[in-house]
Amino acid sequence: MMEKFPLHYQRTVNVSARVDDVFNHLDDPKQLGSHMEQSSWMMAGSKMHYEFDDRAGKELGSQIILKGKMLGIPLFVREVISDRVVPQKKFWKTVGPQKMVIIDQYELGFELKPQGNDSEVTFSIHYSLPTAFLQHLSGKLLGGFYAKWCVETMAQDLNAHFNKLKQRRVSP
Repeated sequence: MMEKFPLHYQRTVNVSARVDDVFNHLDDPKQLGSHMEQSSWMMAGSKMHYEFDDRAGKELGSQIILKGKMLGIPLFVREVISDRVVPQKKFWKTVGPQKMVIIDQYELGFELKPQGNDSEVTFSIHYSLPTAFLQHLSGKLLGGFYAKWCVETMAQDLNAHFNKLKQRRVSP
Protein backbone atom coordinates (compact mmCIF):
# COMPACT_ATOMS: atom_id res chain seq x y z
CA MET A 1 0.00 0.00 0.00
CA MET A 2 2.84 2.44 0.75
CA GLU A 3 4.08 2.45 -2.87
CA LYS A 4 0.66 3.11 -4.37
CA PHE A 5 -0.39 5.51 -1.60
CA PRO A 6 2.77 7.21 -0.33
CA LEU A 7 0.96 9.98 1.60
CA HIS A 8 -1.03 9.49 4.77
CA TYR A 9 -3.07 11.24 7.43
CA GLN A 10 -4.89 9.75 10.41
CA ARG A 11 -6.79 10.84 13.50
CA THR A 12 -7.87 8.84 16.54
CA VAL A 13 -10.84 9.94 18.65
CA ASN A 14 -12.68 8.49 21.61
CA VAL A 15 -16.46 8.33 21.43
CA SER A 16 -18.87 7.75 24.31
CA ALA A 17 -20.71 4.96 22.51
CA ARG A 18 -20.43 1.22 22.06
CA VAL A 19 -18.42 -0.12 19.12
CA ASP A 20 -21.53 -1.70 17.54
CA ASP A 21 -23.39 1.62 17.59
CA VAL A 22 -20.42 3.52 16.20
CA PHE A 23 -19.86 0.98 13.43
CA ASN A 24 -23.54 1.04 12.44
CA HIS A 25 -23.40 4.82 12.15
CA LEU A 26 -20.12 4.89 10.19
CA ASP A 27 -21.16 1.99 7.94
CA ASP A 28 -23.58 4.32 6.14
CA PRO A 29 -21.53 6.19 3.49
CA LYS A 30 -24.12 8.96 3.34
CA GLN A 31 -23.68 9.62 7.09
CA LEU A 32 -19.92 9.31 7.01
CA GLY A 33 -19.45 11.41 3.89
CA SER A 34 -22.22 13.94 4.50
CA HIS A 35 -19.61 16.73 4.45
CA MET A 36 -19.04 16.00 0.74
CA GLU A 37 -22.69 16.80 -0.03
CA GLN A 38 -22.44 20.23 1.59
CA SER A 39 -20.88 23.31 0.07
CA SER A 40 -17.53 23.96 1.75
CA TRP A 41 -14.45 26.12 1.43
CA MET A 42 -12.30 23.02 0.82
CA MET A 43 -14.46 22.20 -2.20
CA ALA A 44 -14.31 25.85 -3.37
CA GLY A 45 -18.00 26.22 -2.56
CA SER A 46 -18.96 23.08 -4.48
CA LYS A 47 -20.40 19.76 -3.35
CA MET A 48 -20.56 16.16 -4.52
CA HIS A 49 -23.53 13.83 -5.04
CA TYR A 50 -23.54 10.13 -4.18
CA GLU A 51 -24.76 7.22 -6.28
CA PHE A 52 -24.87 3.74 -4.76
CA ASP A 53 -25.16 0.23 -6.12
CA ASP A 54 -27.84 -2.10 -4.71
CA ARG A 55 -25.60 -2.93 -1.71
CA ALA A 56 -25.50 0.77 -0.67
CA GLY A 57 -21.82 0.75 0.23
CA LYS A 58 -22.40 -1.68 3.09
CA GLU A 59 -20.84 -4.87 1.70
CA LEU A 60 -17.43 -5.93 0.48
CA GLY A 61 -17.14 -5.08 -3.22
CA SER A 62 -19.99 -2.57 -3.15
CA GLN A 63 -19.40 0.49 -5.34
CA ILE A 64 -20.00 4.14 -4.56
CA ILE A 65 -19.81 6.93 -7.11
CA LEU A 66 -19.39 10.63 -6.31
CA LYS A 67 -20.05 13.26 -8.97
CA GLY A 68 -19.84 17.01 -8.90
CA LYS A 69 -18.03 20.10 -10.14
CA MET A 70 -15.43 22.34 -8.56
CA LEU A 71 -14.75 25.72 -10.16
CA GLY A 72 -16.47 24.41 -13.29
CA ILE A 73 -14.23 21.32 -13.45
CA PRO A 74 -16.21 18.04 -13.57
CA LEU A 75 -15.30 15.66 -10.73
CA PHE A 76 -15.81 11.90 -10.69
CA VAL A 77 -14.81 9.36 -8.06
CA ARG A 78 -15.51 5.61 -8.08
CA GLU A 79 -14.89 3.79 -4.79
CA VAL A 80 -15.21 0.14 -3.84
CA ILE A 81 -15.51 -1.28 -0.34
CA SER A 82 -12.18 -3.10 -0.02
CA ASP A 83 -12.20 -4.29 3.60
CA ARG A 84 -15.11 -4.64 6.00
CA VAL A 85 -15.09 -6.55 9.30
CA VAL A 86 -18.15 -5.80 11.45
CA PRO A 87 -17.75 -4.06 13.94
CA GLN A 88 -13.96 -3.61 13.73
CA LYS A 89 -13.10 -1.82 10.50
CA LYS A 90 -14.14 -0.64 7.08
CA PHE A 91 -12.02 0.67 4.21
CA TRP A 92 -12.83 1.76 0.68
CA LYS A 93 -10.57 2.73 -2.17
CA THR A 94 -10.76 4.38 -5.53
CA VAL A 95 -10.88 2.13 -8.59
CA GLY A 96 -10.27 3.07 -12.18
CA PRO A 97 -9.53 6.51 -13.50
CA GLN A 98 -10.64 9.39 -11.32
CA LYS A 99 -11.41 13.01 -12.13
CA MET A 100 -10.13 14.84 -9.06
CA VAL A 101 -8.05 17.97 -8.74
CA ILE A 102 -6.04 17.74 -5.50
CA ILE A 103 -5.42 14.02 -4.94
CA ASP A 104 -5.56 11.03 -7.26
CA GLN A 105 -6.07 7.52 -5.89
CA TYR A 106 -6.75 6.84 -2.21
CA GLU A 107 -7.80 4.34 0.42
CA LEU A 108 -9.90 5.75 3.24
CA GLY A 109 -11.51 4.14 6.25
CA PHE A 110 -11.77 3.59 9.96
CA GLU A 111 -10.86 1.07 12.65
CA LEU A 112 -12.66 0.63 15.96
CA LYS A 113 -11.46 -0.63 19.32
CA PRO A 114 -13.72 -1.06 22.34
CA GLN A 115 -12.75 0.93 25.43
CA GLY A 116 -15.26 -0.43 27.94
CA ASN A 117 -18.59 1.12 26.90
CA ASP A 118 -16.75 3.67 24.76
CA SER A 119 -14.98 3.34 21.42
CA GLU A 120 -11.62 4.37 20.07
CA VAL A 121 -11.96 5.24 16.38
CA THR A 122 -9.02 5.77 14.04
CA PHE A 123 -9.82 7.39 10.71
CA SER A 124 -7.11 7.25 8.05
CA ILE A 125 -6.46 8.13 4.44
CA HIS A 126 -3.59 6.89 2.28
CA TYR A 127 -3.35 8.72 -1.02
CA SER A 128 -1.30 9.62 -4.07
CA LEU A 129 -1.03 12.87 -6.00
CA PRO A 130 -2.14 13.35 -9.60
CA THR A 131 0.61 13.05 -12.23
CA ALA A 132 -0.52 15.81 -14.62
CA PHE A 133 1.62 18.91 -13.98
CA LEU A 134 -1.01 21.41 -12.79
CA GLN A 135 -2.93 18.86 -10.71
CA HIS A 136 0.34 17.55 -9.25
CA LEU A 137 1.31 21.08 -8.27
CA SER A 138 -2.15 21.63 -6.74
CA GLY A 139 -1.79 18.33 -4.90
CA LYS A 140 1.63 19.25 -3.55
CA LEU A 141 0.25 22.54 -2.25
CA LEU A 142 -3.16 21.40 -1.00
CA GLY A 143 -3.22 17.58 -0.78
CA GLY A 144 -2.22 17.46 2.88
CA PHE A 145 -4.80 20.09 3.80
CA TYR A 146 -7.50 18.19 1.89
CA ALA A 147 -6.61 14.84 3.50
CA LYS A 148 -6.62 16.44 6.95
CA TRP A 149 -9.94 18.20 6.28
CA CYS A 150 -11.57 14.97 5.14
CA VAL A 151 -10.40 12.89 8.12
CA GLU A 152 -10.94 15.62 10.71
CA THR A 153 -14.43 16.35 9.39
CA MET A 154 -15.42 12.68 9.70
CA ALA A 155 -14.09 12.62 13.27
CA GLN A 156 -15.89 15.86 14.19
CA ASP A 157 -19.16 14.67 12.60
CA LEU A 158 -18.94 11.40 14.55
CA ASN A 159 -18.40 13.21 17.86
CA ALA A 160 -21.22 15.64 17.08
CA HIS A 161 -23.62 12.78 16.26
CA PHE A 162 -23.00 10.88 19.48
CA ASN A 163 -22.91 14.04 21.60
CA LYS A 164 -26.37 14.93 20.22
CA LEU A 165 -27.65 11.47 21.12
CA LYS A 166 -26.15 11.77 24.60
CA GLN A 167 -27.77 15.18 25.11
CA ARG A 168 -31.16 13.85 23.99
CA ARG A 169 -31.00 11.01 26.52
CA VAL A 170 -30.06 13.38 29.36
CA SER A 171 -32.62 16.11 28.70
CA PRO A 172 -35.99 15.87 30.52
